[in-house]
Amino acid sequence: MTKKVIIMVMNGDSYRGDLKMLVQSLTKKYPKLLLVTLNTAYNVLKNEFTEYGIDLSKIKFIEGVTPTEINKPDYAECVFLGQNAGQTNLSVRFTETVEDYRPDAVLFDSLSWVLMDESTKPQFIQNIISKIRTTDTFGILTMTEDHINNQLFKDSKMWVDCIVDFEKWAGRI
Repeated sequence: MTKKVIIMVMNGDSYRGDLKMLVQSLTKKYPKLLLVTLNTAYNVLKNEFTEYGIDLSKIKFIEGVTPTEINKPDYAECVFLGQNAGQTNLSVRFTETVEDYRPDAVLFDSLSWVLMDESTKPQFIQNIISKIRTTDTFGILTMTEDHINNQLFKDSKMWVDCIVDFEKWAGRI
């Protein structure tokens, strides 16, 4: 049975704290989490998650912020997109990482970042969601509430199982 793929709408003012709460909840429930981050550097998240008490051994990262790819043993838990952080490279690296890592859950942070890119096509979002579905993995795409009127978000709603308001969810994954 295929697990659900949802869009989680979060408040922009409390986003970082809410994200930590969400990641902590996911790492408690799922042994292997793949976290795709397009708006926060891996080292920043690693430090924040460590301070918050999140078990980093359960997380594999794909990061699209750091301007260069880093291929060192110290960073084996992170796939850096580097300067090639475009949608095609992200899609390819996402597919490779999902196939190699075989996560139980995927957290795509954030759909808002993708929605702000005017070159984003609905097919890119549909492709990411389809890849999550084909792996029988639980998937969450986060976004801030200020993007709910974006046409791409409206289009994306038809490809997910539901839209969840983080405030109402408050830890029930």
